Parts: sequence; structure tokens; C-alpha cells
Amino acid sequence: MELLLDHLGMGRWSLLHISAGMLGQALGSMQALSGAFMAPMLNYTCRLPTLASPLHNMSVPPETFHRIPGDECSFIVNGLHGEEQRPCTEWDFDNSSFASTITSEFLLVCGRTYLAPLHQSLYMIGSSIGAIFGGILSDKFGRRLIIILGLTLFLMIAACSSWLPNLSLIFIARFCIGFIYVTYIQSVYVIVMETVPSWMRATMGILVAVGWALFTIVFGGLGYMLREWRELQMVSSLPFLLVVPLLLLLDESPHWLMVQGKEEAVLKVVTRAAALHKVDLPSDSVDKLMKEINSMKKNKTKENQTQVWQQLKNKVLRMLVLFRTPQLRCRTLVMCFDFFTASVVFFSLCLGAVNLSADPYIYMALSGLVEIPSYFLMGPLVARMGRKGPAIGSFLFAGITILVLPAIPSGLWQVNMAMALLSKMAISGVLIELFLYSSEIFPTEIRIQGLGTGMFLSRVGSIISPFFNDLLVPLFPMAMPLGVGGMCIIAGLLTLLLPETKGAKLPDLIEEVEGK
Repeated sequence: MELLLDHLGMGRWSLLHISAGMLGQALGSMQALSGAFMAPMLNYTCRLPTLASPLHNMSVPPETFHRIPGDECSFIVNGLHGEEQRPCTEWDFDNSSFASTITSEFLLVCGRTYLAPLHQSLYMIGSSIGAIFGGILSDKFGRRLIIILGLTLFLMIAACSSWLPNLSLIFIARFCIGFIYVTYIQSVYVIVMETVPSWMRATMGILVAVGWALFTIVFGGLGYMLREWRELQMVSSLPFLLVVPLLLLLDESPHWLMVQGKEEAVLKVVTRAAALHKVDLPSDSVDKLMKEINSMKKNKTKENQTQVWQQLKNKVLRMLVLFRTPQLRCRTLVMCFDFFTASVVFFSLCLGAVNLSADPYIYMALSGLVEIPSYFLMGPLVARMGRKGPAIGSFLFAGITILVLPAIPSGLWQVNMAMALLSKMAISGVLIELFLYSSEIFPTEIRIQGLGTGMFLSRVGSIISPFFNDLLVPLFPMAMPLGVGGMCIIAGLLTLLLPETKGAKLPDLIEEVEGK
């Protein structure tokens, strides 16, 4: 199949799959980062009651209300029974940047403050669970079916969530959006990789990241024009309609069809691809492909026939192998910390529009813009300098630029934002590089487990980053530079323990990692 796809080359058929995949991937950035505009932390003040004591009894002294300095969750009442403290039930919000948000509409303040970052984290939790099932469902039912069902459900739930009347339903929808997005996007990524020539696969990783960055810029512009959160949610969902016509033209992955032993379906797909690319199918390649399919049908492994829950159990058991030997344990722990740190820093900087800039919309657009050069530069950089040096340098640079933020005078918000964006550029590059580095640092027999464990830790980082950003930083402003910046420095220093993999033979066995 590899040789046949290389022979077909690039053309309308492969570009069709690339367009559908990249557009579906890129549009998801607006939903993933929506918490920055829809459920931000806002300044608020307690709205004091305006009613005095009953007018029918003028002998009763009127009640007076007073604010408590530094406390916007309660107020003081002076009345007939002396001084009394009462909880505040209404608030006035700072609407200078946002006209309407989930925070202001559902009063996510005081004892309900934690619900604002929970809105963002539920998307990440859904994504984490979706990542577990996405690959299994795609392998069982096919890439095309999961993509079509996933994108359809995603569009329906994302659009309908703008009309939901209560917070519980919004949170359920938020979780489902994250779950469905990652479930179908895994199939999107795989079908793109399985329908392009081998020499185009490295470029696809960059295109995925660049698409995400471009629509982050678009989301900054949409947020500026649409200050009502329900309008923004609806409009940011509608672009998915652009993908729907492309879905009807998609073919199933020829790789998946081959593994399933469907000879006629494979032949139909590659024949259509050859017609669209205007190339002839070599008869010897087709004969070889048919023999491959028949061989796979006869030697189908037991793992392909296991149930979903058994596959999940096997995944957990295989993860434990990563800690079996000293060298492997060191590599696993360092790589997991690197993934976790990169994710915490990336999403803290993405969602920190309110804390890191006077204008959250400009910040969001620029945060997407600075990702683009980092993605294009990281490829040539790791090819020339190796994997270890750029990873260490990027972590240390991001950490240093974050650590200097407290030294910038409060009036120079432009300088503060510039330093935060430089950190974002550095951490975006290292986050992409870690996927390459981790795929080379683990032996073949557990490479997937190593990469999967690192990705799981990165998702844990994305779940806690909204709470870190919205709850901890406002209480302890130094938590951002010291916590996030310090984690970057530690990650850079720990990466010194990892070996350089440029030009090195990929290890196949655990014994090779231990030097035995």
C-alpha cells in the first residue's frame, strides 16, 4: 500500500482528504479556547439593596447598607436590631471587555467562582476520555464513519449549546464537545496520514498545527466583534458547515480497508484515486496489494478480535512496562514531566488573555500568530541541531521570559504581553517537538505506550491549567512567573538526562535502552 500511495502521489483525491481533515482540525481551536471569552474571570462589585424598612411603620428606623472593604460577597446592614452581615445576591460586572459571559449570566462569583474554570476544564476532561476511545472506535468501525458521525454531532451540540437555559446543560454539552472532537479528530489525523504519499507525512504535522494557529487568530477577531457569549458560541460553530460537503466525498482509508480484508472496496478506492490523480495503476502493484490483503485475512491477530474493554485493560497493563528498568524509568518520568509542563504553560498562556494583557482580543489573535513561525522553524532546527538541544533551549527561554514578568512596570502592558507571547512561541515549538522526540526515545516494542503516556500527562496539564489561571493567579500573582516559569526551567534541566536521538538507530528492544 505504501508503494502504491507513493505512485499515486499528490492530487485532487489526496487534497480532498487533506482539506477535510485540516479544516475539521483547525476549526476545533475556537471551541477548545472558548473559555477565554465565554467564561472569563471578571471584576465585580456587590450590588447593595435599594429597599429600606416598610413604609407603613415610620417609627421603625430605616435600614442602611454598607460595603465591606475587600469583600464583594457580603455587605453590612444597620437596622433595628443593630449591625448584621448578609450575603450578597446581586452583582455588577465589569463589562469593558465583555458584554455578556457565562460568568456574568450565571453569577459565577464568590462561592461559585470555581465553576468558571470548570467550564474550560470539562472540555479538556472530555478530550482526555475521548482520546482513550477514539483510536479503538476508529479501528473497529472505520475512519470515515467516525469522522462523519463525530463532525455531525459536534456541529449539532456546539450550535445548540448557545441556546441552553441552565449551567448544568451547558457543562454537559461542553464535556460532550471535547469528547466528540478528540474522538473524531484522531480519525481525521489518521485518514490524512493514510491517504498521502510517505514523503508528505512530516509536512502534515506542521499543517495541522498551522491550521490551529490560524483559527486562533480568527477567534480573536470573532470575539472582538461578538461580545455576547451566546452569539460567539453560535458563530464559532457554524464554520463546521464548510466541512459537511467534503465529508460526502471522502473515501474510507485504503489502509483500514486492507486490514479488514475488503479487497473490492480497496480496489474501488485506489481506482478512484488514480482517476482523480490522472495516473495509471500498475498491474503488478495491484496484484501485490491483493496478495497482502489475503495474507492479512489469514493471519488476523487475536488482538484485532478482542473486545473494547479488553483493549483498554491491555493498554493500562502495557503502560506499566515503561517503569520496568532504570533507564526506561528515567526517560518515562522526564518525558512525562516535559509533556505535562508544556501543556500547562501552553494553555495557561492561551487562556491568560485577561491576566496577561489589557486587550484580550488582541492577545488571543497574536498568541495564534506567534505559533506559526515556531512550527515552521522547529522542523529545520531539530533536523540541524538534534532533538535535545532545541527542547532544552525552548524550555529555558520560555521559563526565563515568564520569570521576568514581575519586573515589568504595571503601566507597560505592551511589554508584558510581548514577553508572554515570546514564551508562547517557545513553548508551542517544544510541544510539537516532544511528539517527535518521544517517538524516537522509546524502543519499538513500547513506543506507542511511551507516546500515549506522555500525551495523557499533557491532557492532565490542560485540565488543571484553567484552575491555575483563574483561581490561583488572582490570589497569588507570583504563582504565574514562579510556578509556570519555574516548571519550564526544571523541565529544561531534566531534559539534560535524556539522550540525543538525531542520527541514532531507533531502539527496538528495552535491552538496547539499558545498553545490554
